[in-house]
Amino acid sequence: MENQPVQPIVTESPIETAPASNLKPKRSGLIFILIALVVLLLGTTVYFASKNLQVAKKPIPQTQTTNTPTVIPTIDPTANWKTYTTSTYQVKYPNDIDTQEEEASVFILSKWGPTQKEATELYDGISLRFQPFEIPNVDLRSYVQNKIQDSQVAGTSEILSGPTLVNIGSYSGLTYTTRGLGTHKYIYFQSTDKVMIMEIIDSTVDPKNQGFQQISDDIISTFKFIGQPDNGISGSYSIKIPSSWSGKYKLTTKNDISCDSYDFIGETSNYKLFSICRMTLEEWTTNQNLSGPGRVMSELKLTSDEKFVYFYNSSLDNPYLGDEGEGYQNLSLDIPVIVKTFKLN
Repeated sequence: MENQPVQPIVTESPIETAPASNLKPKRSGLIFILIALVVLLLGTTVYFASKNLQVAKKPIPQTQTTNTPTVIPTIDPTANWKTYTTSTYQVKYPNDIDTQEEEASVFILSKWGPTQKEATELYDGISLRFQPFEIPNVDLRSYVQNKIQDSQVAGTSEILSGPTLVNIGSYSGLTYTTRGLGTHKYIYFQSTDKVMIMEIIDSTVDPKNQGFQQISDDIISTFKFIGQPDNGISGSYSIKIPSSWSGKYKLTTKNDISCDSYDFIGETSNYKLFSICRMTLEEWTTNQNLSGPGRVMSELKLTSDEKFVYFYNSSLDNPYLGDEGEGYQNLSLDIPVIVKTFKLN
């Protein structure tokens, strides 16, 4: 047997492969990271969603608004009017009113309406006549009755109404209305010292609604006797106002004639200087038992009668500036002297 050459045995090197045990950890780590990111994302989403829900559910506080009343100053339509003054009386009137002065302190005011014609009786416009009479110690009602009788005897006019009581400003008087050549309203006031009687004849007609009657009423409301004590609360008392106050104040009765307000006349509005008020005896007793702000200080009491207690109060502030503020302050300094002149009629 021939010897066969021996073939060398070639041993192939095995291919190196990563053991399976080395691959598994890398895959599981990646999966773990992905799961962690998903969990973190879900957690964040849930967290912010719950926060938003809490904010949505949280009640919104309600803001309470309090309606504070706006104090609107009283506008005086006569504040910028002209003033006619005599030794016995004064009256104010608008700038566009025609005026005429006659003897014996007679003062006539007139203004034609759009349809008024010349040389005819007044049927469209303002017509006021003020005439004082010095008749000491006469009874006003008797005087007015005699005037009515004289008119009836003359047969010049028909009595339409009156006489009836009338209160204008601080004055109480009598009025009646006649019809002749037009309709005329007669108003009579008597001075506090019962020396003077003022006759006011209002013949105003306003067919076109121009506001003439309101203007006439406002003019009459400014009338006042000069040099006389002011009558207040429908004539139940009087006080002496200094002549330096002439044309600078206005007396207004308020609160169902239980309080008189003496107001400073400003350029655009009026403001109280002081007031004189009254309460019934029962109301006063009840008020004095109060302990709060509504109680009237006893030292403000002026006097009393069988029905009422009279007292005063003055303003504690000055709403004006400049010359107006100085004028208001100057009048305020007179108040303690004025209230000492108070007396019941």
